Amino acid sequence: MRFSLRWVFAIVLFAAIGCGALLRASWLLSEALASAAGALLICAIIGSIYTRGPTAAFFGGCAIGGCVYFLCYCLPPDAPFCPSRLADKATRDLYQAISREVPAVPQNGAYPEGTHLNKGRAFVRRPPWNPFETAARVLATFAVAIAGGIVARTLYLRSARNQS
Repeated sequence: MRFSLRWVFAIVLFAAIGCGALLRASWLLSEALASAAGALLICAIIGSIYTRGPTAAFFGGCAIGGCVYFLCYCLPPDAPFCPSRLADKATRDLYQAISREVPAVPQNGAYPEGTHLNKGRAFVRRPPWNPFETAARVLATFAVAIAGGIVARTLYLRSARNQS
């Protein structure tokens, strides 16, 4: 498969947005990413219905890959095969690598959630874990959806080439 400059720019843009979203994880940003992922999946479904050829294959692969991954990580963690369990260790390792402890500042007389004491001083980890985890899972949904689209388009073009 040959990549154009447009694909390279798209990958770099995805990586930049993903790194920024993970480094500055907040509830607003993670929910915005989740909404964008939902919009991508809906557009992929609509695109697979109303287009033809390799474009329809790409949209169909995006829809199938993204929806399957999204539904799998919504499974309860005690399900027999749960991809979220497989991704949890990688997500936690990444969180430990990029998160940092900052002094906790009380707001309205109370410390923020997740505050812990170390040598009598209050600290909190930034970014917070829950928005970080949500952002990481949504970015994985994007990546699986796009990978599914690329694989589907490649298979479609290969089968069309073999038929002619």
